[in-house]
Amino acid sequence: MAVLSLNDRSRLVAETMLAKADQLGLAVHQVSGATVLDCGSRVAGSLQAGLLMARACLADLATVSLVPGEVAGAPLPRVVVDVLHPVPACMASGQRSHGARLRLARGGQSASGPADGPRLSG
Repeated sequence: MAVLSLNDRSRLVAETMLAKADQLGLAVHQVSGATVLDCGSRVAGSLQAGLLMARACLADLATVSLVPGEVAGAPLPRVVVDVLHPVPACMASGQRSHGARLRLARGGQSASGPADGPRLSG
């Protein structure tokens, strides 16, 4: 069985997103040698792009889906995250002792993914 790092698992999701960028409403930018996928900050994006971004941030260790919901009487989807390996998934998403690394950036959102962590069979 192949052993994949959290980075490797996230990279596989990101590669899927890159291959389907037009379909997902993503913009692809090169910044200082890095590929940046804009999932909705300066482009339309899509719900599917958001779901894939969440999976990438969780090193694809969770199922992320939408269910019908309501906020202040308005129908809005709710995000459901089902995770079997919460510790590495939280490490991948930046949930360490200092808290979440999902923050607002100038004009948009930013999400961090795995930087280091255990290797998992998968």
